Amino acid sequence: MEDQLNQAERLAALGEMVAGVSHEIKNPLGIIRSTAEFLTEKSAGNENQKKLSSIILEESGRLNDIVTDFLDFARPQQPNLQDCHLEEIIERNLSFLQSELDKKNVSVNNGDLNNRPYKIEADPGLLYRAFLNIFINAIQSINDGGNITIKIVEEKENYRIEIQDTGAGISKENSKKIFNPFFTTKERGSGLGLAIVKKIIEGHKGEVWIESEEGTGTSVFVNLPRKN
Repeated sequence: MEDQLNQAERLAALGEMVAGVSHEIKNPLGIIRSTAEFLTEKSAGNENQKKLSSIILEESGRLNDIVTDFLDFARPQQPNLQDCHLEEIIERNLSFLQSELDKKNVSVNNGDLNNRPYKIEADPGLLYRAFLNIFINAIQSINDGGNITIKIVEEKENYRIEIQDTGAGISKENSKKIFNPFFTTKERGSGLGLAIVKKIIEGHKGEVWIESEEGTGTSVFVNLPRKN
């Protein structure tokens, strides 16, 4: 218990520090981005300038995502619990990611997800972010053409959600570290995506784990308490 309190205090202090630093980064970052957008609009006929402006936009967007990840991981997040539907949160994710799914030629099999409501008491915003990170990882693991299958199994006290992809898979060694903060096998990224997922799901008194095989794909399992 004492260790948990000390860890909570350290995370709270870290959250305050990250929030302050992030504020100082995001302000000039916003100016850089808006300036790059202005230059892009004014670069008609100048392909070199247009290309450079596009690079600035892309990289500033990536930096903004990293700063957001740091904020989400470091600051304390107390779920604002309310009645909501699990299938609606997942559908919102899929709608948002449709262009990425199309770009990678990824098909989604969600079975009878929309045939019935899955009522839970949760923070829909936080769960949306958690499932978004899971889906983004699944899409990124697929090179060109593949499938994502979504299943929800109703258990006595929980819903067990399985998100299975036909991507590259993860080695046994890396599977043990996949939820560790800052661990990543990607060239780009903060390595906080799945750590944030774990933090959000555990904040809802749930659990998350993976099963994976290199060259075959990965299944992410999430247990969330059902609404009585």
